[in-house]
Amino acid sequence: MSEADASNSASKVRDIRAAGGEAFFIQMDVTNEESISQAIEVIVSRYGRLDLAVNNAGVVLEQAPLANSDKELFSNTMQTNVLGVYLSMKHEIQQMLKNGGGSIVNTSSVAGIKVFAANSAYVASKYAVEGLSKSAALDYANQDIRINTVAPGPTRTETMENDEALLNSYSEMSPSKRVGTPKVISKGIAWLLSDEASYVTGTTLTIDGGTSAG
Repeated sequence: MSEADASNSASKVRDIRAAGGEAFFIQMDVTNEESISQAIEVIVSRYGRLDLAVNNAGVVLEQAPLANSDKELFSNTMQTNVLGVYLSMKHEIQQMLKNGGGSIVNTSSVAGIKVFAANSAYVASKYAVEGLSKSAALDYANQDIRINTVAPGPTRTETMENDEALLNSYSEMSPSKRVGTPKVISKGIAWLLSDEASYVTGTTLTIDGGTSAG
């Protein structure tokens, strides 16, 4: 992790605490099973259990027609976006079974619902996240573990905050002619995790300004 990433993480923890919440930071590599296992052990040691989990790590490493794409970048995309979700769910579910239940939300994408050209690696990875999530949801539906996905459309994230050209191009993709915000996406995630969604599992909450319908 870079110094900037570590500083940003520390800043997020301070913001949450200042707002009256509780937070602490654990550095974790989602492509490393031992790293995931150790992180969950730390959480359980601190709180006694794991009830809720959001698997949000993801990368877009290349945009190119398939025949011009890079094998290594394709593999790296799959490692983070697919293997990361698989390994995280595996260890989260193992702990939740000990609790007697829990709720998991995996971040998918509008690209896991609607295909976009020149994005074969990313699209394939997000379709895989959809399949993994729905299959696992059926595995544990009768054991009080709910597993859902949220599929954001173009969103104004910190990584593109100052790239107005990119944001404008994303706005044009959406029938609503605007991009979403992390706050809007997070509210959808919070609802899926909450008891208000206690009868919801194996579904995808699409928050995309109509992009997948257009």
